[in-house]
Amino acid sequence: MLESIHLFEPVIPVATLPGSDTAQLALDTIMRRPTDGVATWMLHIMEHSQIERLAGADPGAYKSDPVGTYVDFQLAIGTCWVDQFIPLNSQAMGTQGYESETEKGATTGAHEVIADGIVIDSAEAVVEHMEFFVFPELETQLTGFEAEAHIMRLVDDEGY
Repeated sequence: MLESIHLFEPVIPVATLPGSDTAQLALDTIMRRPTDGVATWMLHIMEHSQIERLAGADPGAYKSDPVGTYVDFQLAIGTCWVDQFIPLNSQAMGTQGYESETEKGATTGAHEVIADGIVIDSAEAVVEHMEFFVFPELETQLTGFEAEAHIMRLVDDEGY
């Protein structure tokens, strides 16, 4: 069974665990009962043909309906828990890797990563970037932080 959770945009379809086939599979696995399948967390497969094959979808389905095909794929493999729903992540991939029009970044095949003018080419460069940019920004955000108001905003947003 699928339902929509309105906590993020766009609306994220997820498998409803209580009473679902995947919930039963997870419970049977925990209880060491015989199962039909293997309870899994999730997989992030990047190759479209494999997502489509496992979803039982026609070739090209992932390009035309990435969210639906990705959900079908996760359900078909017995996914019992999804903590990182990224159905569009592999849209930048083609059958031979990153497509030529894909913007190259830190995780998409860039030859050089530059953040705020710092070339990120080592762990030390990451630390330097954090010390000069990330930590000062966090300190700025903490100044004047009103915990009670923040909590109320979070609670108000729960009314999906």
